[in-house]
Amino acid sequence: MTGVATVYDIRMARFPILESNWESCEPLTVGKPTPLPSGEPQEITVTGLEDRSRYFFAIRAADEVGNWSPVSNVATYAICEEGCQGIRGNFDSDLNEHVDVADLVKLVEYLFDGGYPPACQLEGNINGDPHEKVDISDLSFLVEYLFRPQGPAPPLCP
Repeated sequence: MTGVATVYDIRMARFPILESNWESCEPLTVGKPTPLPSGEPQEITVTGLEDRSRYFFAIRAADEVGNWSPVSNVATYAICEEGCQGIRGNFDSDLNEHVDVADLVKLVEYLFDGGYPPACQLEGNINGDPHEKVDISDLSFLVEYLFRPQGPAPPLCP
């Protein structure tokens, strides 16, 4: 909480970063800042990220004798430069455009358990609501589509 770290270990992943999966996350080495005194703002620029993807970032710091901090808070960043593509309902941003139970799970986590919003907000607006909100009506629409044969299919993106 005080002083200056000696080194940073910054990692990224396409899944939430935890202490238990830290070693499986990708280390960032290009543009890594030199540690400044505690409390000073710092930044890193990450390039080469793919569209329609969500990324998670975290950092650990070590002092001069190799004492490592725990994993920091996890920052998340979603990229959706091209807007809605294919079909609405692809809440988990599956590149194959499958709308399935995995999308339902992600939507429930988002609505009720503090989960992450879809990388492409328009694809999360499953029922095509003109206000582009992701809400309980999208959950109802997706359940109807997945579990009732007569349920309407999500509309195509504009």
